[in-house]
Amino acid sequence: MFPLFSPRTLGALLGGALLLALTLVAQQHRLFERLWFNVQSQLQAESRQARSLWLPGYRVTVEARPIGDGITDVSALSFDPDRRTLVSVTNKPARFLELDLDGRLLRQVELRGFSDPEAIEYIAPGVYMISEERRQRLVRVRIGADTRVVDIDDRQVSHPFSLSDVQSDNRGNEGLAYDAARERFFVAKESDPVRIYEIEGLGSEAFEGLQALSLRTDPQRDRRLFVRDL
Repeated sequence: MFPLFSPRTLGALLGGALLLALTLVAQQHRLFERLWFNVQSQLQAESRQARSLWLPGYRVTVEARPIGDGITDVSALSFDPDRRTLVSVTNKPARFLELDLDGRLLRQVELRGFSDPEAIEYIAPGVYMISEERRQRLVRVRIGADTRVVDIDDRQVSHPFSLSDVQSDNRGNEGLAYDAARERFFVAKESDPVRIYEIEGLGSEAFEGLQALSLRTDPQRDRRLFVRDL
């Protein structure tokens, strides 16, 4: 019997199959996008060296300092320019934390009724936006210098906004950023699928109570992101 393929043909077929498999793996893990991102980052770093400090130029001065006894599940960090402090939230129990710029804990505020707070952003003096991951809500809160408890049902200090009618399986709103110039928020959905939502108008005073929001998305842009989990 004659062989179905010659050794050369068989080698070419195996090489082609291996190349196809590697290409599929690279696409699945966004390796091409990662490579292009690294190239762009390097080009930007070279162009900015004369104008600003690039990330490799920073040096750690405080590293791995414990925030406080028993404080775990710290999920966010934001700068409060009014008080010149750092603010954060914890999941369990739900707490608002305020720290000095060296990471030393200044106070804790109970977030009563909150479920899985995941991110926080400073909006205005004494006003912050907190993201709840599982319930997929944004909650605007007022926290003064003497505040000890924020009750999510107290409309004097808390206004929740629903981002979805379906509760998440812990793949919900993982990140939050605020554009003060345009009073808009960017909300990062963790996965399944990865999404970045843009919400305008929540920075103003003109809102009350629980509302369903209209979110702006760009699925085509999000599909180009090389990350699989935000």
